[in-house]
Order: sequence, then structure tokens, then C-alpha cells
Amino acid sequence: MSNSSRTRWWVPAAAIVVLAALLASCSSGSQKEAAGPTGTVGQLKRVQEDAGPPQAGGSLAYCNGGEVEGYNPTQGRWVTPAYTVANAIYDPLFAYDEQGNPQPYLAESAEHNADFTEWKIKVRQGVTFHNGTPLNAEAVAVNLNAGKNSGLTAAAFEPVQSITATGPFEVTVKMKTPWSTFLHLLTAQPGYMEEPSLVGDPSRLEESNRRPIGTGPFQFVEWVPNSYLRVRKYDNYWRKDRPYLNQIDFKVIVDFQARAQSLETGQCDAMEMADAAQIKRFQAEADAGNYQMYTDAGVEVQEIFITLNLDREPFNDPLARQILAYGIDTERVCGEGFLGVFPPARGPFDKSSPYFDDTGYPTYDPAKAAELHEEYKAKHGKPLEFESIIPPVNEYQQVAQLIAQMGEEIGVKSTIKTVELAALTGQLVGGQYQASGTILFGSPSLDREYVFIASESKPSGQLSLNFARNPNWRKVKEWMDKARATDDKQQQIEAYKKAQQQLNEDLPYIWLCHSRSSIVFRNNVHGFLDATVPGTDQLLQQSITPFFYQVWVKR
Repeated sequence: MSNSSRTRWWVPAAAIVVLAALLASCSSGSQKEAAGPTGTVGQLKRVQEDAGPPQAGGSLAYCNGGEVEGYNPTQGRWVTPAYTVANAIYDPLFAYDEQGNPQPYLAESAEHNADFTEWKIKVRQGVTFHNGTPLNAEAVAVNLNAGKNSGLTAAAFEPVQSITATGPFEVTVKMKTPWSTFLHLLTAQPGYMEEPSLVGDPSRLEESNRRPIGTGPFQFVEWVPNSYLRVRKYDNYWRKDRPYLNQIDFKVIVDFQARAQSLETGQCDAMEMADAAQIKRFQAEADAGNYQMYTDAGVEVQEIFITLNLDREPFNDPLARQILAYGIDTERVCGEGFLGVFPPARGPFDKSSPYFDDTGYPTYDPAKAAELHEEYKAKHGKPLEFESIIPPVNEYQQVAQLIAQMGEEIGVKSTIKTVELAALTGQLVGGQYQASGTILFGSPSLDREYVFIASESKPSGQLSLNFARNPNWRKVKEWMDKARATDDKQQQIEAYKKAQQQLNEDLPYIWLCHSRSSIVFRNNVHGFLDATVPGTDQLLQQSITPFFYQVWVKR
């Protein structure tokens, strides 16, 4: 669940669930349109070139595509809408710049020793939580230790030996093994700081989930689940003269069409949109000057794929996994199911990424899939049959039905079961599924996905962020650990490619498409892409879960 272009750590992100939580980034700067890959929506569709100086005051109604279970950074199963809200209430210790490098945010700096087994984080001074509690080293240590000890996020902290406040504003993190990419974790859910008395007291867990207290530009007011969450301006925010807005209402509208109508009728000022048809529609609207719109084409995005539970039948048999890999036509899925807006995927990275590796993953071959299915039937005495879980959204169901139809062509039967987003996330974490459409990855570095692909594979029924429960997780871990032992980019590239090759051999994931998402917003809304590294003019990465301290509305 994260703040990269698509990284939704614990999503998503981390953020993690079936064809859901596809979001995007907004823009208000004067930029030219950037063309996306062939057949996909380009990045910037329209922004106002001269909005004038920012204006303080006013409110924003922002429409999210889903609800979450809670906002405690160490306990909540954050999907992308949670990150959107979190960026108003909290601040992360680090955030990605435009090159995908972690930059200090609530932290002021970070240093490591020669072998990356010790990190010293300097905490920014003069920052307070919304109840007046100061942010200091002890507060950061409490948060990080809570994450280290949480059943949900402990796997992400596995290399960490100790976290201690070694000065008023200095936190020392000691590792059991080298971790050169540690700061990537702190751009994600574990790096969001909550008021220490909440996060550190198990008896206040419900309070921290339902009434979060952070250091962010807005403080919590009220939350009506499945309706809206309201925040108001925090007057003592550490980024001086910010935020501009007085209030934000984060509204939950799951249905794509209803969300679009809410923007058109003025109930929403900005909305996330991940549906291919709606993206194409609003692209034309933006080109006509009716709205502003931004998509995430051209940056590393999350992947749409099928997660298979390798701990349960039928996918504990490699034959079953190979049948799907050879039998699903991703060109057809992305072309028909996502109208050509989403390009086909063969792994966790786009071809433009230095980490991209195209070796080992099966190429669509229906004859090969049928041959493997005959072998499977001879082995098991029955055809391949399984259940897929998806959220109750018509567009997702149509894609699932298209994939099921491909299976039927070679005698494979799949049953589609709709499950609400929060419950679906729980089934993934608990291993209570056979197959699940999933949206994940999308980080500039594969290290952010370590917990999903290289953490311990626990049996179904136990909580695990290694959703696929790949029995060969140790082989993946070996290469991921090699990348963590160095800061040499080329060595990391080679290690990540080896990890991908192991995944292609094991097939815990059936890759489908690279996602595309957008945020559409009214012409009087500005500032989404103006977020900067604190104390500099350096822009932060164009995030699908934007910061809000710099957003303003022209009145």
C-alpha cells in the first residue's frame, strides 16, 4: 500500500484487490500532452495554462471509488482510496520524486552505514500532530515499532532488528541483513505517522482507525462509512501558509457511471476514474475544454492480473497454472475488456522500465493450453474448475466473463463470485480463495513489492501478504535480498530480473494488462501536480493518490 505513480502499498498497494482501486493523478501546471504507448490514453489531456495566483479558502468535494476499513497505518488494510484520504490527514516520512527516488518529507534526512545494516533518520523539527503532540524521534519510533509488530505489516519489517530513538530528533534502525532500499518502505503505509498515543495503545485501535490524528494539512472531522469522510484545515500545519482549502469531503461512489454523473451535476469537484470507457469519454470532454483530466500513461503503473492461491486446489498443481497462462489472450482482454486503453502486460513492469524482463512468461497458445488441459484431466480425472472472486462492479464482471469464456473454449470452467471490496481484501490476506483478479505492483522499484512476492508463504487460513502463497518464495527472496545488499543500480536490475524469471516459472500470477487511470476535475480546481519536496522546488512524482496541501479552488 504507497505514494508512487501506482504504488499502493497494502493495496494497494498496496490496493491489492480485484480489478479495483485503479486511480490516477491530477494536474494544474502548464504542461504539454505526453503521448502514451500505442493504443493507450495519453498523460495530460488538458490543464489551464494561466490560473493566476492560488486563492485561500473554499472547499473541495473529491469522489473516491471505494471505502476502506480504517485509517490506522499499522492496522488498516489500505487500498488506494485510503491513501488518497491519508495524504490529507497524514504525512509520510518519505515521498517519491519525479525520478522515483525517495525524498525526505516528514523526515529531514537519512544516512546509512557501509553495508546498509544501520540507518539514521533525522526527524523534521517544528511539526505537531493535530492534538498538539509534537513530532519527534520517540513518536516516529513508536509508529515504526507498531508497524514492525503488527500482524498485518510485520512481514515488511522482517529485516529490521531494532528501532530506537537515539536523540530528540534522531531514529536509528538496525537491520539483521543489509537493506539498501529501506527508504522505499517509508514512502508507503508504514511511513505514515499517526499520533503516538493512538498507534501505540492496542486499546485505542478502534479510535485510531475511526478518528485518525496525523500531522497532515487537514484534520479529521467526521466519517460516515460508505458515504463521506470530512476533514478541515489544520491551522498549525508545518508547511507555512498551507493548506489553501478550508475543507475536503471525500465521498464514496463505487459505481463508475454514478461517479461521473456526480461530477457533471456538481456534487463532486474532482473524481478518480479507472473505467476504460469513462476514461475515453472524459478524454474527449477534456479536449473540448469542459473538464481537466490527467492519466497515468507514461509512468510506472499498477498491473492487472489474476492471483492464484498455490496453497489450495486446483492451483497447487503447476499444470493448472500453465493452462491459464497459455490459454488467456491478453491482447483480447485488454482490447475488448478495456477498449485498448490498457496495454497488455507480461510482468510487473512496463517495457520502458529498466527492470522490465520479458523472458520465461508463456505466450498465448490455445493449442498448448488445450494439450496441457488434456494432461490435467488424465491426472485428476476431471477438467480444471475453479472459483474467481471479483468486486460487484459491472465493468469488472464483464472482463471476468470474457476470461471465463476463453477458458470454456478449452473446457475449463470458472465460476465468478462477487465480493465487496473490504471482504475481498480479507479473503486474499487469509488465503480463502482459489483465484482473484488483482491490481498491484506499479512501484518504481520491485523492492516495494518484496512483502508480496518474497515474504514467508503461510498456509491458507493464516494472515499473509504473500497472497499467492508461492512455495518457492525463498528462491524469489534470494534474488530480492541480493538487490537489497547493494546500491549499484545495474546489480539491482539483474537481481530483479532473476526474481521475475522465478515468478514466471512458478506462475503465481497470470498477467493481463497494465492499468490506466485518471483523475477528472472541474476547471476551477488547481494545484494537484504542484506538490514539492519540502524546502525545495523539486516536484514530487505525479501520484495517483495526490497530496492536498497545495490544492486550491478558484472562486
